[in-house]
Amino acid sequence: MVDHLAPTGLLPADGPTIAEQLVANCDAHGDEAAFKSLEDGTSLSWNELSEWVNRLGQFLLSRDVQANDRIAVLGENSLEQLILYFGVQAYGATYCTINTEINRNHLVEMLERIEPKLVLWDDSLDPDAVGHESIGEWFPFSAGDMENRLFGSLAKLDDGHLLTPCNGQEDRCVICFTSGTSAKPKGVLHSFSNYQAIAQHQLDRWSLTSADRVLEFRAFSWASAHMITLNPVMASGATLLFAKNFSRSRFVSWIETYQPTIIVAVPTVVNMLLEQPIENGEEVFSGVRFISCSTAPLMPDAHQRFEEIYGVKLVQLYGMSEGGIVAANSPETRLIGSVGRAGKFQQISIRNDEGKLLPQGDRSNRNRQRPTCPRLSVWRRRNRNHSW
Repeated sequence: MVDHLAPTGLLPADGPTIAEQLVANCDAHGDEAAFKSLEDGTSLSWNELSEWVNRLGQFLLSRDVQANDRIAVLGENSLEQLILYFGVQAYGATYCTINTEINRNHLVEMLERIEPKLVLWDDSLDPDAVGHESIGEWFPFSAGDMENRLFGSLAKLDDGHLLTPCNGQEDRCVICFTSGTSAKPKGVLHSFSNYQAIAQHQLDRWSLTSADRVLEFRAFSWASAHMITLNPVMASGATLLFAKNFSRSRFVSWIETYQPTIIVAVPTVVNMLLEQPIENGEEVFSGVRFISCSTAPLMPDAHQRFEEIYGVKLVQLYGMSEGGIVAANSPETRLIGSVGRAGKFQQISIRNDEGKLLPQGDRSNRNRQRPTCPRLSVWRRRNRNHSW
């Protein structure tokens, strides 16, 4: 696992918890849609979300769940998964997420590392593939059926009993896993204050408001979706439009039907839309404030061509499961070929191989016979990582 130790003074001292923000969103936008599924058009209002979150809190309390107890959730993007994501955080336990498309052996090994108290799983998944009942107590739910299994039990509980979160700011909010592209995936532990700070960064950098409608088609099991989309949507009261994955054939109809103001994308999608341009693309994207692009490098020429073809800004950012959003552009000042300025609550320095701080514009390392990359030293919002 990767945990975080904290130099003081970088994170905000306090701020609204998920539970408090949910109450504020209900007061301001109660019957308005919080989430809309692009798969079937179903939605959940802020009031409905609050009712389910309160019921889930009672369920967790009945199971004697405490702060830092780990609740694993296995499933694809769905309204149910969003209820569980925000409900576990609002209660104050630790939400643990694993991509269910990985190899079973890896998935079971990750579960064993997490040691969850409870496992909430979509029973449309293959039980053997997800290591059913390998560790912890398992409760099934069915995506798209809120009267089935876990949600059927929750529906019988009192939705008006507000619970006081059991956590402190430095308790563990989320455990997620890195992609493991160069080594075995690491489990990353984020505190509640960490995730709160990342959401505040997004509000600041993207000028998010409750009028925004954010289109997301990346898996909720990755930290990137939490950091870039889910928690900022909660913090701003915006509407989340989501799908299970990207669909080239349905993409235009999604935009025309649901009119997103922000689209969260990746270079693969950008390149796909360059290879097969959308007819009347500028008109299709006319109501979109900007499209974000992250998770992998985007070549400057592709960036330039996309904006020329579609007339909408691409906004790049750079993040890490371990460190949150390290750097990001703002839509108004985005720079092609750059991931932008250091993220809010980030302290970044670039140093040479001897650890010496390099002045701005220094390219001395580029001229060596054996080229090496300057070391990027990042104090991540009160984080210094160590393996666990």
